[in-house]
Amino acid sequence: MNSNISTRLTKATYEQTTSRLSVEVFNEESELDLQFLLIHGAMDRKSSMRRLAQRLSPHKVITYDRRGYDESLLLRPERDIKEFSPTEQVADVWHLVGGRPTIIFGHSMGGTIALHFATELPSNLVALITYESPLPAENWWPVWMAEPDEIDRPIQPDDAGRRAEEFMIRVLGESRWMRLPEEFRRRRRNEGVTLIAEMAYLASKEYSIPYQDIKVPLFSLVGQYASNRHILAQQHLVENVANVLSAQVVGAHHGAHISNSKAIAQVCTFMKEFTGYL
Repeated sequence: MNSNISTRLTKATYEQTTSRLSVEVFNEESELDLQFLLIHGAMDRKSSMRRLAQRLSPHKVITYDRRGYDESLLLRPERDIKEFSPTEQVADVWHLVGGRPTIIFGHSMGGTIALHFATELPSNLVALITYESPLPAENWWPVWMAEPDEIDRPIQPDDAGRRAEEFMIRVLGESRWMRLPEEFRRRRRNEGVTLIAEMAYLASKEYSIPYQDIKVPLFSLVGQYASNRHILAQQHLVENVANVLSAQVVGAHHGAHISNSKAIAQVCTFMKEFTGYL
């Protein structure tokens, strides 16, 4: 099979996970022991990881739509907000890692979830790479998209859709957002409940990250144009995680996994070699 061609997993494989995730695997038949798992951030989807996944050939690479996003939302449209807690999202990561040595790259909120996963001491986690990952449960993190107490009351879909649209406008700019097809914008608004629920959960003190429990090597990345809060988060990880490296990706904004995929792939390769997988 061409190493740059991805294959969709079967429905039976989807159902091996409790959340029926939409998963895409690159180089599924790779004979190399080490695999990579790429976790996208808020209001994103697995397709944004495609360039990076192709650069990690010939390793097996897993990407997926996190619960409540894109094709995973279509597979499981239920709106019990407990499904978006860190506990449930970490359970998805356990299923996807399986029994194979794995390096995880987590972009933004995907990295925050990966940090939670790392605290559970998974034996097959080789290393972790995060890019501009928020730490909303920390007292110094600024008031953000959602308050922790929002998980204690119903999240109204119309209000959540409005807030999701505002989030996308901040990311893309209003003119670019309005040029997108209406069906695309509707699907993004439908992800509003997911956005508000997962952000409220991650901002809760109940889900503060016990950094001292992260034992694997961590490489924390920010872009050259990172916000102050993302720079503070990187500093916090450097100060509180035992085995950590840090760097800035030159020329990168927040979407470096798309625009600077070559640089991210180089860090992934470095971490592979750093941990002894030649």
